Amino acid sequence: MITDTWSPQINGVVNTWKNLIKISKKNDMDIKVIHPFLFFNISWPFYKEIKIPMVRYKTVVNMIKHMNPDYIHIATEGILGWHARNYCIKNNYSFSTSYHTKFPEFLSSLYWVPKALTYSVIRNFH
Repeated sequence: MITDTWSPQINGVVNTWKNLIKISKKNDMDIKVIHPFLFFNISWPFYKEIKIPMVRYKTVVNMIKHMNPDYIHIATEGILGWHARNYCIKNNYSFSTSYHTKFPEFLSSLYWVPKALTYSVIRNFH
């Protein structure tokens, strides 16, 4: 799984996936997670709890190849999500995505980014 939000962040995305991983382990499934805290990261401006990983595409690709996953799920549309999505598309690798939040509303209220613009990007991602 690839996600741009993970512990120690506290939010619905993190809680949902941590619970799913617990349940999966009970069923002998192993879910490996690529997340921002595996890399050097910086805080999102004006929202220090959100971390932005400073990572190159090739680094994410190498991690995915090393993990050799049976499945790839991309949980978020951030830097890691886009790197993973691009890798999957370029290599004809099946993947799934999920949409968890009202990120367009968040960006609109905090930074005045038009919701329609953000929804367009998210629609393209999924």
